[in-house]
Order: sequence, then C-alpha cells, then structure tokens
Amino acid sequence: TRTDRPMRALLPLTIANIRSFTCDRAALFWTLAFPLIFILMFGAIFTGGGTSTRTFAWVDDDGSAASAELRAAFAGLEDVELRDMTEGDGLAGMRQGDLRAVLVVPDGYGAAIAAAAGAPGPPVAITVYTDPTQQTQTADTFRFVDTILGRVNLEVSGRGPAVVPDVKAVQTESLTFISYLVPSILGMALMQLGV
Repeated sequence: TRTDRPMRALLPLTIANIRSFTCDRAALFWTLAFPLIFILMFGAIFTGGGTSTRTFAWVDDDGSAASAELRAAFAGLEDVELRDMTEGDGLAGMRQGDLRAVLVVPDGYGAAIAAAAGAPGPPVAITVYTDPTQQTQTADTFRFVDTILGRVNLEVSGRGPAVVPDVKAVQTESLTFISYLVPSILGMALMQLGV
C-alpha cells in the first residue's frame, strides 16, 4: 500500500544515518564524550571534594537520660555533627540547605524505652525530616538512623521494636552547581546533535 512505502524507505535511511554517525569520531566526541568530560570536570571543581560532615539538627523534647544516650550514639558516628535547636529552627535551617536532616525525640521517649524493657508495647517514633529530592543524602541519613535505632532496639527489647523512625518530607531550596550544570550540558549536547 501507499502508506507502507514511506515506512519501508524510512527504516533503511535511519539505519544509514546511525551508521554514518557512529563512524564519525568527531561527532561522537562532541555529542557524547565532551559533555561527559564537562560534567565531571566542573563537578569535581565545584563540589569541594567528597568528604563532608553530615550536619543534623537535634530536637530533644524529652530531656531524659535515655534521650541523652541516644544523642551520644548519634554524635559518636563518624563525620556526624549534631546541632541542638528547636524543631522550627531546624526545619528553617534545613530549607536553607544548612542541615541534612532534623531528628526529633518526642516527649515521653525515656518512659517508653523503660516500659519496653519490661514488657512489649507500642513503639515510640523518632521523627526524621528529610528531603526526598536529595536521594543520596536521604539514603545516607536513613542508614545512620537505622543503625542507631537498631542498636537501641537490640539493647532494650528482643521481642519487637521499641523505637521506630517516623519519616517526614521537607522540600529544601539547596540546589547544587550540578543541578544547573547537567541540564545545560545535556541541552548543549542535544543542540550539537541537531546541528
């Protein structure tokens, strides 16, 4: 039929164009390798290395010995800095990009931990505010929180969790240089490909 003829002609033409593009080393370099080199080079320049201190806001609404022990456990982790502040100040600092997460110990935490040591009951929830758009940092935060809360649950009660994380999302405004660079470089690569 008439509609099949253009499609039959288009497929060999497309294959021929792809073959000619892959044979052209200069086109491959400017379309694929050059943007990748740009991203890696500027990423290395503007990220300031790889190791940085993980700064969390610590909100202790309980003020018990158990919450102090929990704070000491978090503070003892490598590259972790805790800043004591209110929940509102912590969330404000997180939105500005100064903090990675906000950890809130609720009132009654110490009593719930003491009760869980004697008999199983409902777990107490530690509120953890994170930014789900920062996937790497959020996964890193969850790893720390799970490690510490796992130790607490192991020490207090082997029959069930005594303390669990209550995760809440906060949208931050912390955009890195890469957040601007990657879309720009990809756009440049598409433009080069179009030319």
